[in-house]
Amino acid sequence: MIETTGELMREIGESLVRTAPEGWRKMELHVTSAGGMTQTTVDGHRSDGTIDTSCALDRPGRLAAHEIREAMYQPGKGSWYNARFTLTPDGSLESEFDYDNAPFDGDADEALLIDDQERLPRDPENLPDWHPSRRAD
Repeated sequence: MIETTGELMREIGESLVRTAPEGWRKMELHVTSAGGMTQTTVDGHRSDGTIDTSCALDRPGRLAAHEIREAMYQPGKGSWYNARFTLTPDGSLESEFDYDNAPFDGDADEALLIDDQERLPRDPENLPDWHPSRRAD
């Protein structure tokens, strides 16, 4: 099991390289997660301007994408629901984390979101207005 955020980021980057189409200039990984459920999509941007949407992380990359959310958990603040990782051929991996917008494009089951709050609890002031756990207060 990979333990540190740095190791997880490295595995994500390596997985993106392994799935990259020929002639790529940028790889984008989108991750959305709640509870024990994680969904990933990968876009391979080519030098000619086309985007290959058939790219997919391999198993080690999917595991790292799933595990990094828990590794980044901060007591009271919680963890992110959505993330984007962007890799360029020079090895630069940038990341953006969204703590406020609903996962799965707002289509997550309420029970999954409540389970997420139990697994990675947020203090009430850090819980988004849309979260079903707010109604339980």
